Amino acid sequence: MQELIAPRDLIFFNQDWAQLGTKTGLIDELRIITGIGHDVLIHALPFRYVAVAQKMSWTASRETTRVEDTAYCLLGIFDVNMPLLYGEGNKAFRRLQGEIFRSTPDLSSLAWRVHPRKMAEQEYGGHSGDELVCGVLAESPRWFATCGSIDKFRQRNHHEFVLTHAGIKIQWPLFYEENMASQDRYCGYVLRLDCYNGSLDDAVGISLRKCGPDQFLRVDPNGYSQYQSSWTSEAHLTVSMGSVTEVRYLITDLLLLGTRWSKSGSVSDIWSLTRRTRHDVIQVKRPFWGQFYDAWSSSGFDLQDEVF
Repeated sequence: MQELIAPRDLIFFNQDWAQLGTKTGLIDELRIITGIGHDVLIHALPFRYVAVAQKMSWTASRETTRVEDTAYCLLGIFDVNMPLLYGEGNKAFRRLQGEIFRSTPDLSSLAWRVHPRKMAEQEYGGHSGDELVCGVLAESPRWFATCGSIDKFRQRNHHEFVLTHAGIKIQWPLFYEENMASQDRYCGYVLRLDCYNGSLDDAVGISLRKCGPDQFLRVDPNGYSQYQSSWTSEAHLTVSMGSVTEVRYLITDLLLLGTRWSKSGSVSDIWSLTRRTRHDVIQVKRPFWGQFYDAWSSSGFDLQDEVF
């Protein structure tokens, strides 16, 4: 892929060494086959402006002989270095994502999507009836297959996020949204990823579940929480949770919580999660028309389930 993107001039030949055409002349065919944007192929868009999620989408259908090579073949695209450790399996892609976080301040790395049923069959034995929660890192480039239209907002952010042994440490705005239009109002935590899906009006966020003091897992791995920057109405209420300088942790693997019900630690249902991570809680039940304005300490309060 690097050999396709990097050169400005490129000539293609068939197996009999008959010339098929040039990069410029075959630009539309190359775009359709690879998914790489026209602006990227002709160097009209600086490569550093391309979102990590979009780059991952270009490799989603790539097949390799060894599992580890699905990660190692991407080192050049993301301009990172890491040891090649054959035998580690899918951990290679996890390590790659860690190196990308260290070198590239781009939260679109978390904008992957995968159908819950596929995830459940692969990791959880097929029990997909309950709401699933999982770590925030992807298991494979294939999970970025639908990210070809993801683009970064151009403004620079100055918030910190780094991969640690406890998960992804972030100092980044976290929002809580409610759908007030029905008795069964939707509510949940949303992390905005500083990117959009095709249109500037479709900013992308992911839904989170609180699983411990300042610890969060991803919920609804098949979808985004799309929002508009000015989105506030009688039906929807979106509020910022705490200070943007607060430190929070996005859990990358359920095994970090000490849980053992999944072979890989990558997925669980919400009932199993809460049963194993919450032992002594106090619930503060509010009426339908009520709102919480503040809680102390906020790190130990789950606004979604209304429990300390």
